[in-house]
Amino acid sequence: MPNLHAFGDWLLTALLYVPRAIFSLIVDALNAAIDAIFLACSVCDFASLGANFAALPVATLFIMGWFKVGTGLTIISAAYGVRFLIRRLPFIG
Repeated sequence: MPNLHAFGDWLLTALLYVPRAIFSLIVDALNAAIDAIFLACSVCDFASLGANFAALPVATLFIMGWFKVGTGLTIISAAYGVRFLIRRLPFIG
């Protein structure tokens, strides 16, 4: 019976290796992206923002493309712009 328990532990470890490795890569990529964004914001030089994103590793850019980070940032910035404009209109905002 102890051999069956040891085999079950080994099988569980083997099956969970790939999801844990993928999750670790995703977390590392998001961490690098957040660090790059904070680095770009701390400099406050938006002209070099594209160069800062170009300096990210290929895996990070792949994950950001997979999660559509660029589209999300565009939608969020457009929503903030519309909110700003609506609040400036009399009798509406």
